Amino acid sequence: MHPATTTSVGLRAEALLQILEVTRKLAAPFELAEVLAEIGEAARSVLRGERATVWLFEPEQGVLVLTGGPPGVPPIRASLSQGVLGLTARSRQVINVPDCRLEPLFDPAVDLDVDNDVRCMLSVPLVERAQLVGVLQVVDSENGVFTTEDERVAETLATQCVVFIQRERMSRSLAQAEKLDREIKLAREIQMSTLPSEMPRLADYDMAGQFCPADQTGGDTFDLVPLDERRLFLLLGDASGHGIGPALSATQMTGMLRVALRLGADLDAIFAQVNNQLVEDLPEEHFVTAFLGVLDTVAHKVDYHAAGQGPLLHFQAATGACRWLSPTTFPLGFMKFPEVDPPHRIELAPGDILGLITDGVFECENPAGTMFGTEGVEQVLRTRHEGSMSDLLARLLQAVHVFADGNPQADDITIVLLARRGETAGRTTIQRYFPRSLDSLEGIFRFVGDFISARSLDAELHMPVCFIIEELFTNFMKYNAESTHDISLSLGHTPEQLTVRITAFDVDSFDVTHAPTVDTTKPLSERQAGGLGLHLVQQMADTLQYEYAERRSTITFTKLLEAG
Repeated sequence: MHPATTTSVGLRAEALLQILEVTRKLAAPFELAEVLAEIGEAARSVLRGERATVWLFEPEQGVLVLTGGPPGVPPIRASLSQGVLGLTARSRQVINVPDCRLEPLFDPAVDLDVDNDVRCMLSVPLVERAQLVGVLQVVDSENGVFTTEDERVAETLATQCVVFIQRERMSRSLAQAEKLDREIKLAREIQMSTLPSEMPRLADYDMAGQFCPADQTGGDTFDLVPLDERRLFLLLGDASGHGIGPALSATQMTGMLRVALRLGADLDAIFAQVNNQLVEDLPEEHFVTAFLGVLDTVAHKVDYHAAGQGPLLHFQAATGACRWLSPTTFPLGFMKFPEVDPPHRIELAPGDILGLITDGVFECENPAGTMFGTEGVEQVLRTRHEGSMSDLLARLLQAVHVFADGNPQADDITIVLLARRGETAGRTTIQRYFPRSLDSLEGIFRFVGDFISARSLDAELHMPVCFIIEELFTNFMKYNAESTHDISLSLGHTPEQLTVRITAFDVDSFDVTHAPTVDTTKPLSERQAGGLGLHLVQQMADTLQYEYAERRSTITFTKLLEAG
């Protein structure tokens, strides 16, 4: 056995033509198995051998794998310590064995000794940029032994073959990535479709909710389902982990709950049935923490089960104190309940807030390793509890973002806030979040149209309101293109006016109320380019206000409503 030697003498013309033909054939699209078969056949032909095989290196397991065997037969695996094959992989050199019977490293189990009759062998490393790709082995030259020229031909052929192996691997990886990306997008669409499209409207109550996955999908979910004119079902769920698997668990739980609600099951029955089904369906060591409750808007009480979900926030307006409540039982899917304990109850006085918050908020860490905790939530509540729940939620999310100070979001975040607001009867406000993309405009226009129609407001409001929103929305995109946060759009009205609030997060300040005035009396050739859209916004809105704090820009405008 000896390693290959190098020489400047050119390859024989016949070998060069054969290699070029191999290159031409392999340039066509093939599956990886077909590429390997073509390489083996090309090596056998060019080197005038009896048989040839290609082993691929799997770096994760540190083994060489021989594919292309009979259907149903698992591929052969070899370690880097076995035979001439392993030496070739370790040394990254061509190994020429003139007489395999005299070579102590020759191993019939891996060195192509199918019929125990191998005479000679040429073992060639497949290498790209010093990284091992595999090993090409050819046995039994028709000339008796493999020559120095055969070694050089093999090296040249191997260099070409590595390109096509890596091409097919890359193509396969890209195809798998694209397929996974499509599956993730579909899972996200399914999951997001289970979330409320708008907040329910119940007398004397204001509410807001948002789900912010750590990945493209996540294990959190929430739902707000009116049961009748006075009762509202509340759900917050957090499946263990985050990604596609937990997303499916969360979606499954939401689906089961909705079916149970349609069938008229009561809170205890829903809780027991969903838990017992998840025990059967979830993989071992997986579970879902969840809050399931029913709000009675007349008695102003919430009866609930908190299955591993906590702490729960009860802000008491009379004292300004935050009461943190612990879970009431084990997580769902953990074990079957022989019987269900009676639900716990929260009484809501005027101004009280019920907060359902997943641990992605409490466990958010800053670079120093400190957690946001319940203290961070309380700090926001002290100054913002009297505002709308949509504003409180936005400010809470922003506080978490500022606290993280650049640390990536490690866990899903979901927040549901519900406040008793006896003094706000007659006012309705809803909020939605839209990706900062031009594709969102169609959904925004539909959202505005539905709001106006559902409240029997003047249909002529739709055009100017949508124009103003489009101009402001696109300016947020234009002047803060680096931000990836969704943009919040809140619509509300009283008998006197329609109020629209648009909030962009993690952005630089851009005060539209100070945009330069455009002199529309001048000819177009004398005007400065740009600014006309914001000028029209200022003319069309009855009031226009701008706020900027903690890298959050909020623009609020109003349109007066005709009396009667």
